Amino acid sequence: MNIDRATRERVVEIFRKRFLGVSNTDPEKLAGDTLNISRTGEQFSLLEEIVGPLEGKKLLEIGSGLGMFLLAAKNRGIDATGIEPDRESLEICAEILAANSHDQRIALHSAGEKLPFEDETFDIIYSTQVLEHVQNPGQVLSEAVRVLKKGGQFNLIVPNYGSFFEGHYGIFWVPYIPKWLARFYVRLWGRDPRYLSELGFINPINLSGLLKAIPGISIEDWSWRISRRRLDTLDFSSWAELHKLKVALELLSKLGLKPVVSLLLKAGFYNPIILNIRKTGN
Repeated sequence: MNIDRATRERVVEIFRKRFLGVSNTDPEKLAGDTLNISRTGEQFSLLEEIVGPLEGKKLLEIGSGLGMFLLAAKNRGIDATGIEPDRESLEICAEILAANSHDQRIALHSAGEKLPFEDETFDIIYSTQVLEHVQNPGQVLSEAVRVLKKGGQFNLIVPNYGSFFEGHYGIFWVPYIPKWLARFYVRLWGRDPRYLSELGFINPINLSGLLKAIPGISIEDWSWRISRRRLDTLDFSSWAELHKLKVALELLSKLGLKPVVSLLLKAGFYNPIILNIRKTGN
């Protein structure tokens, strides 16, 4: 994998500005984790565990960011396309693809609310840590289903604001807290509340409501099984802010509180939401 020093330094600076007053984790770590091909490998393993092998499938990533998932897909010979609305991220994505001998035009400038593709174009759609940032989550979900082939799968990973952890700020969270109160809450942690204006507080309840409005789909899987496995084994990597969550879970395990946490997870307090949707009709 080729990512030159200038690109890495540019990413560090983007993260430094974007998360100033939000995260107290070193921007070097945040950028390094984002550009780590091992992290993308873990994403691929989880995706294939849920949807099956990707070889021979036409794949769309909604919210390609810096392009690491697209790069890994192309390195595996997968027919992958991505969309990204942020032009600065898209520029870096194009640089990384070109530096690794892939066509940079597979990453398109577009928003999830209006995908530039014909109906029933893709076998698999993947989106991670994106839906909380969009203007209209329901429209993004509807558009994803529209461009998905019948029988195709949409794997969605999104932070759960009905859980006890907020991954952008990297802090303990109050489940289902309203945004007006959350602004006061993050100040108690010494963090800048302005970033909250960029976030939609997705949780299992409001996400279920959005999905009910979309015909021709079935919900294949929520994240209870995966979250329980991670709790039982503590076998997950400490990328970005997840190192804080892992430390907290290790402490709860030592205190003998795993059964309590397990009940909370089963009740819907898991983080993130890992949702798999199958298109069953037109």
